Amino acid sequence: MVDKNQFCKLAPEDAFWRIFKFSQLSKPNSPNGFLPPYRYWFMDASCMWPFQITPPKSDGSSCKDMADSLRVALKQDFDKAVGVHFNTMHGDDFKKSIDANWNWLDGHSLLTKKS
Repeated sequence: MVDKNQFCKLAPEDAFWRIFKFSQLSKPNSPNGFLPPYRYWFMDASCMWPFQITPPKSDGSSCKDMADSLRVALKQDFDKAVGVHFNTMHGDDFKKSIDANWNWLDGHSLLTKKS
């Protein structure tokens, strides 16, 4: 993993990350220009996912189930998020990022509107 500044230096030792970004995380290879295509394939029951321990449901309801599950997680009160693909991120930024990248699951925002 490299940050934006390191990425832009085009250092030879970061070639793998550049290749991964441009081949998997950029349009047209990534449907939304951020998530790799295999993230979408995992939710498609017509792919070879019956070989998974818990494959997606053939009726398509797994997308709604996952969206509902993400809504429950995003309702939690937290200030920071830490992940394997990024360093510490502010909680609100993390929630917005999850919503931007996964609201396609059922076509609706994953965030609860604040009243």
